[in-house]
Amino acid sequence: MTLGPGKTFGLLCVLAALGTAWAATRPREPSADLVVWVFADSHAQLYRQTLVPAFEKTSGLRVRVELINARAMETRLQSILLAGQTHALPDVVELEIGSIARFFRAPPERIGLLPLESRLSSNSLERLLPARRETWSKGGHVFGVPLDVHPVALVYRKDLWDEADLDPTRCESWDDFAELARQFRGRFPNRFAIELPPASADVLVMMLLQRGVNLISASGQSALTDPRVADTVAFYARLAGGARAAGDASTPGPLNYLRDLRDGRIASILAADWRFAEIVRYAPDLLDRLAVMPLPKFDLTDAPTSTWGGTMMGIPRASKHLSNAVRLLEHLSLSEQSIEARKQLGLAIPLANAGTIARPILAVPGRDAFSFYQALANQVPQRVVTPATALAQLELARILRLAVDYADDPQLTSLVAGWLASADVSLAATIRFAQTEP
Repeated sequence: MTLGPGKTFGLLCVLAALGTAWAATRPREPSADLVVWVFADSHAQLYRQTLVPAFEKTSGLRVRVELINARAMETRLQSILLAGQTHALPDVVELEIGSIARFFRAPPERIGLLPLESRLSSNSLERLLPARRETWSKGGHVFGVPLDVHPVALVYRKDLWDEADLDPTRCESWDDFAELARQFRGRFPNRFAIELPPASADVLVMMLLQRGVNLISASGQSALTDPRVADTVAFYARLAGGARAAGDASTPGPLNYLRDLRDGRIASILAADWRFAEIVRYAPDLLDRLAVMPLPKFDLTDAPTSTWGGTMMGIPRASKHLSNAVRLLEHLSLSEQSIEARKQLGLAIPLANAGTIARPILAVPGRDAFSFYQALANQVPQRVVTPATALAQLELARILRLAVDYADDPQLTSLVAGWLASADVSLAATIRFAQTEP
């Protein structure tokens, strides 16, 4: 049956009226004195179930935690800040490391987040590891409190490496590990020694950070022509491609790397603390077969770890409740209760000083990994994220795909250096264009 124009309009009016009536009778969210925006469900649950009730009890303030998709949150927050709609701002907000450059693009005095260095207690400031504090700073001002450190370790199926009669802990260098990985592949042709995605730069970026290389420096300088970049890309490509490949990507899809670990298709992975927490949560049966060790090094001066991801907690500068927002931020991120709660849930490595990893402690069983990660935390290299970092990483991923295709070429390092030099010129032009005033 087809409705005429008049009946269609009438039906729409009825539906609109019903919608209005439903909205009017729908239970409203309780009003709140302070609002927190988060993008991670695990964080939302932690705050709602444990930390917020404790804060409300001691402060007498009501707190509402809103869970928002990360990309939607970034767009929404940036729009509110640009429009000056202070009534719509949260009082505390979490931001992921990949998005912070959008908010740090402006000069320090015009950044929409509150400088925190003079607002935090001395005890809170002492908890901020220098490598992470710098990530969330600009112009000498700290705009965010790091919620995590995300140290990276090599996690491997000890039972499989034992079966191959090979011991990764004997590898001081990445070259040593590559040779061992190829021996492993020779003994198990249907298994890969390590997860190395040939079309993604995530693991490659971790290796570069381990060497102290950020693709774009805090001053905006590109590192694509740094010889260490070409050397690392060529090393990675030879291990992930060509006749002597010993690494491969894990099966595409969320958490499918766990299936690859369980099935033995992949025998080792680079895993940040949050990734190991996924193993604990979704594949606890693997823990007794896993061991965890520091990363091999390219050079003696390299860090024994790297970092992957990160989240900060900040306060919009225009919040109408700054003093209470600071109290809430410290409680959620830096209080003893917060640190203990995160530790119990395995959400992230706390920022509190926990010593450093000693090289003689080469590996620990999977079930002892939390304290191992915690000891690695103080040696995490500094991570710099700028508006151009994402562009540089895209260029790096493109060149990596090329390098994997040319993995058997004896002149691979020179080829990579040439590709990187061309990419550097293109990247510089893009950055200049982006900085040009309209």
